[in-house]
Amino acid sequence: MSTRAAALFLTAACALTAQSAPIAPQVLLESVGPDGWRTRLGPTNLGGLLASAEGRALWEPMIEPALDAWAAMAGDQVAFEEASERLFGYGGVVRFAFRRDAAGFFSYAVLLDGDPGTDLDAMAADLRQLIEVTMPGAWQAETVDGREVQIRADGASFFSAPRVDGGQLSLLGGEPPGVAAAAGLHAWLAARPTTLATPKPGSPAAQLRIDLAALVALDDGGQETAFVQALGLDALRELTLSVSGAGPHAQLAADVTLAGPARGLVEAFMPPSQGVSGLAALLPEETSAAKIARLDARALVEGAFAAAESESEGVRQEAAEYFGLDLADDLFAHATDELLVLGSPLVDFDRASEATWALAWRLQDDAAFGAALQEVLKRARGFLSGSETVDVDGVELRRYGNLVGYDLWIGVGNGLWVIAAGRDAEERATALLKQAAGKELASTAAPPRGFDDLRRYLPAGCNGFASADLADITGMPVDWWLLLLSELLPSELSASVDDEQAEAQAEAVRAMLIEHRLGSLRTATGSEDGAWRWRLFW
Repeated sequence: MSTRAAALFLTAACALTAQSAPIAPQVLLESVGPDGWRTRLGPTNLGGLLASAEGRALWEPMIEPALDAWAAMAGDQVAFEEASERLFGYGGVVRFAFRRDAAGFFSYAVLLDGDPGTDLDAMAADLRQLIEVTMPGAWQAETVDGREVQIRADGASFFSAPRVDGGQLSLLGGEPPGVAAAAGLHAWLAARPTTLATPKPGSPAAQLRIDLAALVALDDGGQETAFVQALGLDALRELTLSVSGAGPHAQLAADVTLAGPARGLVEAFMPPSQGVSGLAALLPEETSAAKIARLDARALVEGAFAAAESESEGVRQEAAEYFGLDLADDLFAHATDELLVLGSPLVDFDRASEATWALAWRLQDDAAFGAALQEVLKRARGFLSGSETVDVDGVELRRYGNLVGYDLWIGVGNGLWVIAAGRDAEERATALLKQAAGKELASTAAPPRGFDDLRRYLPAGCNGFASADLADITGMPVDWWLLLLSELLPSELSASVDDEQAEAQAEAVRAMLIEHRLGSLRTATGSEDGAWRWRLFW
């Protein structure tokens, strides 16, 4: 990854953290500068794309407005170039801590460790100039814990004057009542071990930690407490996000730890089952997207009912009266936690309803589940109306229409509950039911086809996989591509893109993904020892 691309990623991460502040009582970001990024991530395919001329042509227009504004604030081109060299050439460790107190005021601290190639005093002067240009007023002296701090505030927010002490550059910020809290965060950061100081291949280039226990802290026994407990969120402890290398791939990791046993919706995503579902044997040779997962449907419904009951009693009973049975005890109790989802290539169609997808849920008891499902569908005739029925070697596969004209094909048999929609839904559902006939589909510890090269990077307790062919994005209808470009490009650029340009852009992206071997996006999920782990490889 290029120096500039790495620095921009770090800047974006800090900005994103600040923007997500209202939901995060405490966040810690640790990241190394460009030199460390290169050592840790190595020659990843993603880095090659970002550094290539084609890649730069895509992402540089997005940041040019910000760079132009910065250049204007710097005063002249020479000053801007010197300042940008210091920022984008920084190779030390950045640590960022954020907190919102009980009164709702937020504060944060940024600490940059010394880097032999960077003049921290000059960088502090650069930052001070930016603050003075963007925030009117004057510097005011405040004494915090016996130490004088220069503060500049506009009523809604404040910055401290960047300060260099002991080979570290520090900056405080937040809302004016949070100055003391920001100073406390700085002291906390300064006392932490520099965990990312010595770059090592395979170790994280950046880490973001969120205190989930504080995020979902319970109130004084009120209604909110019952809702949080019903969902099982009170058992969450910490979320750690990290970026590192995985061979030629960039790896994004998310690890969630628990303070107790999983319950509610959390239990649904962390079932005790181990191994990869035998449904992996039903994966077709070619597909645009696929997911093999462990998801406890009964726990999911139980958690949803418990949360609803915490807000209003009688919800579960009302649902049972409407459907004629209890969804958890009488329907999903007959299903396993094994799930397969498939998506077909986004080519040769003009409407979203033509995109084909299919879902297959492994069952424990076909007959019991099928009978319960028929009762539910009978009660739902106002929304789903059965029409055409085909026989798949003794299994009834039926098409259900609805008020919005989006047909679903549903079948129960051969150990599966199959749902499919789209242009080729009948064919996809039929293939799944036929493939499963007479097969044991036993779970295995081995990853499915297409993941052998990632074995050493898979999370502990690995029991779920997903993949997507990003090159398929070029097969979307032009109006979809234009909608996507409007989200990715600056408004002044996206507004001028027409159908012909959109098609050319789609082909250019496809060519880049293939050239840099980035057409495949893969994820793996694991659950073990009170932790849920997710990995994305690109």
